[in-house]
Amino acid sequence: MNFLFWLLFVLLFIMCVFLILMVLIQKGRGGGLSSAFSGGGGGIFMLLAIGLNLVANSREHQKYPAKQPTPVSSASQ
Repeated sequence: MNFLFWLLFVLLFIMCVFLILMVLIQKGRGGGLSSAFSGGGGGIFMLLAIGLNLVANSREHQKYPAKQPTPVSSASQ
């Protein structure tokens, strides 16, 4: 699980740098990123972000499992 987290993290970082560079090199009056690569970069970014979120949440739950609620006895009421 740790390897998958870091793999997704590195891929997301590379994708962020790629998207930043694409925005910087596009023409001022162009159609934006959607005309350059038909919006594929944004979809990959979103999939990587969702995958990284799911893996990070599962790592967090493994590290700190949720505490089970203690039942309240009827004698204390």
